[in-house]
Formats: sequence, C-alpha cells, structure tokens
Amino acid sequence: MLAARRLARGGVVLRRWCTTGSSSRVGSGSSGNGGAGASAAAAAGGSSSSSSSSSSSGGPVSDGPGGAGSGGEEKVEWYALWRTRRGRRYLCWLAAAYSVTLGLVLYAKAAVERSAEDLQRQQQQQQAAGNDRASKLSLGGHFKLTDQHGLPFDTASLAGRWWVVYFGFASCPTVCPAELRKITDTVAALETDFGPGCVTPVFVSLDPARDTPAALREFLAPFHPSFIGLTGTEAEVKDVASKFRVYYSVIDTDDQNLKPGESPEDYQIDHSCIIYLMNPSGKFCDFFSKETDGGVAIEKVARHLDGTMSFVDQ
Repeated sequence: MLAARRLARGGVVLRRWCTTGSSSRVGSGSSGNGGAGASAAAAAGGSSSSSSSSSSSGGPVSDGPGGAGSGGEEKVEWYALWRTRRGRRYLCWLAAAYSVTLGLVLYAKAAVERSAEDLQRQQQQQQAAGNDRASKLSLGGHFKLTDQHGLPFDTASLAGRWWVVYFGFASCPTVCPAELRKITDTVAALETDFGPGCVTPVFVSLDPARDTPAALREFLAPFHPSFIGLTGTEAEVKDVASKFRVYYSVIDTDDQNLKPGESPEDYQIDHSCIIYLMNPSGKFCDFFSKETDGGVAIEKVARHLDGTMSFVDQ
C-alpha cells in the first residue's frame, strides 16, 4: 500500500514537472530564433486579431492540438517528457521502483508459502520417525497365563482397554510393593476423570515356584481391587518376560549366608523395574521407571487417554 501511494505521488510530481519543462522549452525555443520568432509573433498577432474579429462577429472558435482539450494536453505532456533525456531517465527509475516493489511482494509471498510447506513436511517426518521408532520398540504381544483365582487368562480379554503391566514377585520386600502402590494411586486418580475401568493394572510374577494363585491373592489384597495377578510355569513366565524384554535372575542364597529364621527358599530375585503402558490394541505405548514420580505418571497416562499425547512426543 505504501509503495502504491509513493508511485501515485511520483506520477503527480511527474505531470507537474512535465508541464513546467514543456513551457520552458517553448519559451527558450522562441527566444532563440530571432527574426523567425518575430514573424511568428506577428503571425500570432494577426491570427489573434482575426480570431477576435471573428469572435466579435460571432464566428466559431476551435482549439488547436495544444488547446484546451485535456486528452491532448496529457498526450503532449507525456510525449514531451519522453522526448527529453531527463524525462526518460525519470520514467525508467519509476518503472524500476515498481518492478522492485512487485518483486519483493512476490518473494515475501513465496517465502511464507515455502515456510508453511517446510513446517508441514517436518511434522510428517517426525510422525513417520515416531511410528518407525515405535515399531522398532515392539514390546509385548499375546500371551496366556493363570490369574490369582486359578483361572486361565488370555490377553485377548484386554482388547479395547488401556492396561499397565509390571513384573515382580510377591516376596519382594520393598521395591515391588512401592511400584504397585504407585500403580494403584495412578489408576485411582485416573478413574476420577475417565471413569472406572479406564486402565486395568496387571501384575506378572517372575517367581512361579512360590507365587501360587493363593499367594498372589494375598499379595495383591492391599492394592487396587481391579489388579490382575498372573503366574504360570517357568517356561510360560520366561516367554512373557522375553516379549517385554524384562531382565530377571534368581539370587542364590548359601546356607552360610542365611539370617536367623531364613531358609534356602527365602531367595530374592533381581529384575528390571519398569511399568509398561499398553494401548487398547495391545501395543506398547509408554513406560515408567522406578524413578518416575507418581504425579508425572498420572499426567502422562491422562494425556494418552485423552489423545493429546502419542509415542512421537516421547
């Protein structure tokens, strides 16, 4: 808009300068021609007297090429301007300024469109990279075990539901109870916003020799009532742990290192402490370590549930 105003203002100045320049050129031309100028003046005087007489007698009066006609004046002015070197230079500068202004506007428009395209392309690349990352970290899968009631359990029963799973053992003195308490508080907090059953907590025992269904019922009693406790044979548990890439190892206890009241059966199990979040399709979605604060876990799971967070955001 500013460039348009400047161009219009330049046109007005140009017209004024043109009129002034043409007048001065006519004056200088008449003064530089001696006798021809005088005869022209006499002829002009005669024509003026004759025109006066014709005017007085009521005869018609006509305008010449440089008369009162506005169209003729404009043509003469622009033509006279173009005939002069200074006028041509001015018109060239005016055209150059218009071309530069138009070029800058088109360049700015193209830059904005290119930035929008680059941003969209970057978002698509991030989405593709996130999906590829999620596919490479394909944790979990279908499995069958036995629940704390002695009934067969199949992960197909969790289809269409969000669920979290933690691997541990019922004889764990501190870590496993603390992590199950974190899961209980997280699920309880989410149920206030998303309703009961929004997330199903699952506990898989890494100690099938001692964690019978009855032992799991007793161990899970203080925690969330919807907890599903699972156990099975050594081979079944090992298969499920490998699908989630869970590390675990039995710590052998020598008779010489036993504390009073302990037996060789009071062994401990060293294992990784990870809480896995699975989506309704049974795909791995997120995880929380032992160091993850309960409030952070609640916030992240809530964002997954309401759809505002995906694996790409990790």
